[in-house]
Amino acid sequence: MSLYETKGDGMNAAGAERDFWRGAFESVVERLPEPVMVVDSEGRITHWNGASESLTNVDAAEAVGQVASDVTGAESTLAERAVTRGEV
Repeated sequence: MSLYETKGDGMNAAGAERDFWRGAFESVVERLPEPVMVVDSEGRITHWNGASESLTNVDAAEAVGQVASDVTGAESTLAERAVTRGEV
């Protein structure tokens, strides 16, 4: 059985595919050697990699869920400006 084949309805396949891509994304974010943070549509951190921890001395457990500029100490972050403007 392949990753996308399921024994049930199509919702299981959709969930498996979503989980696959989420895991792939999280793996890329964590493995990048540069500091990376990802924010949601409200500007709250959803991902904070090891390089970000090293740069700021802030653990991911502490950073995730916080507003990015509150964690970084910056007036605003590029990510927050994109969210505010509704731009990618």
